[in-house]
Amino acid sequence: MMSRLLSLYSLKYIPFRADVPAEALYVSPPVDAFLRRVELGLAHGGFAMLTGDPGTGKSIALRLLAARLGALTDVVVGTIEHPQSRAGDFYRELGDLFGVPLSSNSRWAGFKALRARWAEGTPQGGPMSPLLANIYLNYVFDLWVQPWRRLHAQGEMIVVRYADDFLVGFQSESDATRFLVELRERLRKFALELHPDKTRVLRFGRFAVDNRARYGEGKPETFDFLGFTHISAKRRNGDFLLRRRTASKRVRAKLHAIGVELQRRRHQSVPEQEAWIGAVVRGYFAYHAMPTNIDRLDAFRTEVTRIWLRALRRRGQRDRTDWGRMHKFADRWIPRARVLHP
Repeated sequence: MMSRLLSLYSLKYIPFRADVPAEALYVSPPVDAFLRRVELGLAHGGFAMLTGDPGTGKSIALRLLAARLGALTDVVVGTIEHPQSRAGDFYRELGDLFGVPLSSNSRWAGFKALRARWAEGTPQGGPMSPLLANIYLNYVFDLWVQPWRRLHAQGEMIVVRYADDFLVGFQSESDATRFLVELRERLRKFALELHPDKTRVLRFGRFAVDNRARYGEGKPETFDFLGFTHISAKRRNGDFLLRRRTASKRVRAKLHAIGVELQRRRHQSVPEQEAWIGAVVRGYFAYHAMPTNIDRLDAFRTEVTRIWLRALRRRGQRDRTDWGRMHKFADRWIPRARVLHP
């Protein structure tokens, strides 16, 4: 019926569908004036929160506003997917986002705490920390390191940064030592400092094995970056091999989270648990499926099967699930690891 009506009036889209391009929406003069006021207000700093019920004209204005703000730099557009939630739920989720106690009964005190926390800085590990670090370090680090590489580096130099984690590689050890000293001084000007336990200079690469053996330092050191432990290794023919394995700390944390969630879901039906476990393992493999990490992913899959078996056996004293049945479940629903990245 809807397609017939659309064809009758020569329409291509249903106006309130989420997949309608913003360019296809009609912008009335009042809506255009409203969008301009919001854009002007955000240009001077701050944030705006707009609410609207689906299926009304306000939802079209929100779609247009999200499209316009998304085209601007240094502006983040967020959407609350559950508008039916109570006001108390909204304030609690907003407080969790910024790491402050916030509720509908104490929202003014919470906003004062939020203002103080914003002035002091965001909590490390919080959801806002990577976003703000990415914006801040663009000026503190990125715009400074590029001229430093052109003017001071004596050999090759590479820089990789993701949010507040970055890795710098040098061909010359003297460049690395000098860069670390000047980087600490640069960050000190902006009231920042490097993590003492995560910052170090080490020999790594195709010549690390020979250089450390020459100085009697043993095997090359390893380092963790973006969830992987990077290891200097050699192939069977003696060529250099960069071995990347999932960091042990991340494996333990993920297995613990899966165990806790399976205990919460243990009274669900087996098909429901199978669908959830399969989705979790596929998402985990989608990021960690490196060529030199397959054996660790196989071990991860085995451990997930073991945790699942333990959760099923705890559903009741009469449960008789054994390893033979679990292997059938695993073969059917838990994918096997295969290389997805170079």
